[in-house]
Amino acid sequence: MLRVDSTKPCQLIYAIARHEYLSYVIEPHIVQLNPNGEFSLTHQRLFSNTAKEFSTCLDDTDLKLVKILEEMEQGNLIKKFYKKPIRPFEFFTKIFNEQLFDTIRPKIEKRMAEALNLLADKPLYLMSKEGYPAEKKLQIATEAATVLFHFRRDEQEIRYFPTIKYQGMRIEFMFKNAEVICNHPAWMLLDDTLYYFEKEIEGKKLVPF
Repeated sequence: MLRVDSTKPCQLIYAIARHEYLSYVIEPHIVQLNPNGEFSLTHQRLFSNTAKEFSTCLDDTDLKLVKILEEMEQGNLIKKFYKKPIRPFEFFTKIFNEQLFDTIRPKIEKRMAEALNLLADKPLYLMSKEGYPAEKKLQIATEAATVLFHFRRDEQEIRYFPTIKYQGMRIEFMFKNAEVICNHPAWMLLDDTLYYFEKEIEGKKLVPF
């Protein structure tokens, strides 16, 4: 992968990525800009120790975000939960299990919730499966959505389903590839918008059973 040249135009963006083992995470990336101002394919993950080189692209909020998001980077998580030196591939294929996921995931989500509250005015994208950070532009909802929980009883069963309203309009999200990217509190990605909710409900409650 080509390294971004900090002496040429570049931009800091934030990418929501799906980690194969850890589920959704958020990563800061510097992307080189083409002469026409559009994103090139050259990009690199940003860390606290490399942020200084790109200081012209960062403000105080960015520096805070880089630090928060660094805590959910896989290498840092592995060091925290497994004291011996190990390669990430080995850790996830040989050591990582459901119990570890249940321990680590809430800590990731705590940091994600912190970061998402700071990201309102920042460029946010969905990362491609191949790892390109600027695959699809996303936006954060401008106000909290509300959820109503419904129970319908018939002779066979009790059916449960939630409905979501945003800016007074009902959002169709069932069977629309909506993804809960953070469970506690719930943040849901639908099409190109990230929704958050009044009363900070749990994401599990948005999934019908």
